[in-house]
Amino acid sequence: MKKLLLGVVASFFALEVVAQVVVAGISPASIQRNFDYGTQANEGGWPGETDDGTWAMALDFNVDGTHIQGELVLVNDGTAGTNATYGNLLSEEGCNPSPAGAYAGKIAVIRRNTCNFSLKMLYAQQAGAIGVIIVNREDASIGMTAGTDGVNVTIPGVIISKTDGNQLIAEMQNGPVVMFIGNKFGINTNDVGSDPASIIIAPQASTPAMLAQSGGEFNFTPGIQLVNYGTATQTGVTVTATVAAPGNPTAYTSTVGPLTMAYKDTVGIFAGNPESFSLFALPTYPAGEYTLTYTVSLGSNTDEGPGDNVFSSKFYITDDMYSYAKYNAVDGEPVVNSYPKNHTSTYKSCIRFTNANASRAGVLGLYTAVKVDTSLYDLQAQEINLYAYEWNDAATTFSATPTYDSYVEVAFGQFYPPASYVNGDEVLVNFETPFIMVDNQNYLFCVETQTVEPAFGYDGSLNYNANQSIIDTVIFPINIDNTTWYSGGWNGNPAPSIGLRLFPAAELGIMENNTVSGTAYPNPTNDNVTVNLNEKENGTIIVTDLTGKVVFNNALSLMNGQATVNMSNLQSGMYIFNVTLDNGKTSQFNVVKK
Repeated sequence: MKKLLLGVVASFFALEVVAQVVVAGISPASIQRNFDYGTQANEGGWPGETDDGTWAMALDFNVDGTHIQGELVLVNDGTAGTNATYGNLLSEEGCNPSPAGAYAGKIAVIRRNTCNFSLKMLYAQQAGAIGVIIVNREDASIGMTAGTDGVNVTIPGVIISKTDGNQLIAEMQNGPVVMFIGNKFGINTNDVGSDPASIIIAPQASTPAMLAQSGGEFNFTPGIQLVNYGTATQTGVTVTATVAAPGNPTAYTSTVGPLTMAYKDTVGIFAGNPESFSLFALPTYPAGEYTLTYTVSLGSNTDEGPGDNVFSSKFYITDDMYSYAKYNAVDGEPVVNSYPKNHTSTYKSCIRFTNANASRAGVLGLYTAVKVDTSLYDLQAQEINLYAYEWNDAATTFSATPTYDSYVEVAFGQFYPPASYVNGDEVLVNFETPFIMVDNQNYLFCVETQTVEPAFGYDGSLNYNANQSIIDTVIFPINIDNTTWYSGGWNGNPAPSIGLRLFPAAELGIMENNTVSGTAYPNPTNDNVTVNLNEKENGTIIVTDLTGKVVFNNALSLMNGQATVNMSNLQSGMYIFNVTLDNGKTSQFNVVKK
């Protein structure tokens, strides 16, 4: 589902509070937390959804205290075999009826895949389930549209990430697992908490050290919105924000409270409000992992709903990576775990960049991830364009209604997935010409497809909702079908797994010399041609005709700087050889086929 604009309320110092519906683990202790989830799209019984009649859920979670609670049961409809693509048992996908009463009084857990959401839920309902949890095939929560059976589904259903779902399934092997789905208001006496969409996280998940040399260059004020869901007035509410830095587990601590909160009271602890945390700013920032944690306490009272009292998120100081997605320190790449997609012709996924010290850095290229349903489309046939734009519009914030009328291309790159590319993996694509950025200039860095097939990678484990709303900043807009910009990005605010590969500005000359001369012989040729690069690295080779059509895309293995390419199946004419080596160097030259 696409998101238009993020819901920003009249004051930028508070977030809109709707009926607080949670998917929460009750027991055992290992799953006692609130889970990110997606709901039945366009089912008015879920807060924020406008009912279009495609679902028939009997419960209304907009009403205080409305909920279900029950033991989980993993669906087994008896279907033989294994899903060849995803590896799970077909019997766990619930696409065939289960025996009557098989899930009576329980919440059915069902794997995504093979059939539509409404059919799975209907079969679970007919077997006695009081609700459904669908386990996604990716680490993302999405909206679930109804199929033709939605009008007969009266029980609620949610979808959770693959990682969370697999954890629940593993716990079910050890004993009963009990979950709560519903509206928290008035369920407990003592219950104060928050949610991931109401929490300020670091401005970026990955910031290069060259742009974070002191607290004056890299800093932010933590923030959280608290809600009293319990019926009792609380007089001792405190919340503490901490940051653990490399080698310093107590690098930052700031506590707000004690606060007094009556039933349904909301307190926004944000910069500029009467209650706020101190500025997080360290004298220096060693490279490595940082952890921001919020901890909510009720003082002498015990919180009866502890699953929403502690929230943690990680951010990183890196050598050369700038990204809103988490940093994979092992591979030096942005994390990717989901691939949202909802376009019919073109799709552009972007991140915004601006920095007061941007001129210290040059941009070599972008990391991105491309995924294609290979049962329907050819991965190697995809053309991915990468752009750097100067975004010069006057309106770049939500409150001013963002516009996209004045963005100027300053760099371009192109990627054709070679045969060696693993579908969905991160890959670094260099711009044709690296460039030095300008201080305080707004940039959009985008990846684009002009066909319906590919989806781009995202990190669904971070939620930038509060950052975008409270700080009033467009972070990662998308453009769908070359007509409409969606400034808030995708539902759930996953971060694009786009990473800027930066280098010190003084090294521009080195980066510009990142090409190698290449030759081919015999040229012209009848069939086989020997490529000579005088390099030791392997890489990929993409051959196009003069119209730009890809006619050859494969791995390139050099021996003594040479490799043989078979052109016997190509028609006569001139072809362009594009070589990208594993060390990032590139070469381009022409070959004539007789």
